[in-house]
Amino acid sequence: MRNPTRSTLRVAAALLALLAGTNAGAASLALVPADATVGTGDTVTIDVLLDATGAPGAIPGLYGGQFVVDFDPLLLQYTSFTAGAGVSFFSPPTVGTSGSRQTVTVGFDNGKGDGTSIGFFRFVALGPPGSIATLGLADADDFFGTFIS
Repeated sequence: MRNPTRSTLRVAAALLALLAGTNAGAASLALVPADATVGTGDTVTIDVLLDATGAPGAIPGLYGGQFVVDFDPLLLQYTSFTAGAGVSFFSPPTVGTSGSRQTVTVGFDNGKGDGTSIGFFRFVALGPPGSIATLGLADADDFFGTFIS
C-alpha cells in the first residue's frame, strides 16, 4: 500500500516511430520509466528501447540515429544519459531548451534494434505531489529515414 504522506510525481513517456529508409518497415524508440510514480527528490530512471524488428534487413543489425527528449525543468532535473552495452555516441548528450522545456539531444551508434536498451536517462523528481511529468521524444535528424542499419 502506498504511503499517503509521500509526495508523488507521475512519469509519462513517449514513443517515437521512425521510418528506416523509404520502405513500410519502421524502427521505433520507446521511453520506459522504471517507476510510474516517484517521490519528490527521488531519482527517475527512463530506459530508451530501440525496436527495429519491422525494418528491412537482418535483425539484430546495428543501428544509429539521433533523438531529442524534452521535459519541464520545473518537474524534472536532468542528471545523465548512460549508453547501453556496446552502444556508442557519435554526438554525446547535449542539453538545450525549446520554449519553456529543457531538451537533451543524443546521437548514438551500434544499437542492436532487437528491443533492447540503447541507454537510460536519469532525472531527479522536482514536482509537487500529484504533478505529472511528461517526456516528449522526437527525431533530431533533419533528413528522412534516420536510423541506418
